[in-house]
Amino acid sequence: GFFGYSPRYPFLRKASWEARREFSDIINNAKLTRGERESALDKWADQYGLTDAYKDYKNDTTTARQERLKAILKALDELPKFFTDLDQIETAQNYTCEQERKAVRELCSKLDDSDRRVADYMLFEYSTNPFSGKLKRASLFDDIFFDDLDLLKNSASSSQSWFFW
Repeated sequence: GFFGYSPRYPFLRKASWEARREFSDIINNAKLTRGERESALDKWADQYGLTDAYKDYKNDTTTARQERLKAILKALDELPKFFTDLDQIETAQNYTCEQERKAVRELCSKLDDSDRRVADYMLFEYSTNPFSGKLKRASLFDDIFFDDLDLLKNSASSSQSWFFW
């Protein structure tokens, strides 16, 4: 709880028991709007001499949220080309199995770990058997995850993919 130290709110390390209780009351008040809650927390931090630590926390949180949005938008921008390229590889008539596998591996190597996990999740989530409507593995992309243990441990679908063919 908030009455002890919480790693989520590092500024509470310096807070008294009473300050922690009031902080908890403010953030758990479902009737406050975001603006009202932030104003109350600013006053709370000032009242208990925690303004600098709380302001640092707010700045760090804002920066993290902005970085998260930037990474999501980057993935949304880059993944459509990845899926188009993957489809072209998987439908090309001039590849041997080994050449297709190599081309998919090269394509996957262009993704960072996060984008690779998102791509794996999306391929798993949207793969269906056209005859039964049941999920199945429909892409060589999955096979590459199972061949490469480093990719497997980062895979969003990991062991779930083993049960659908």
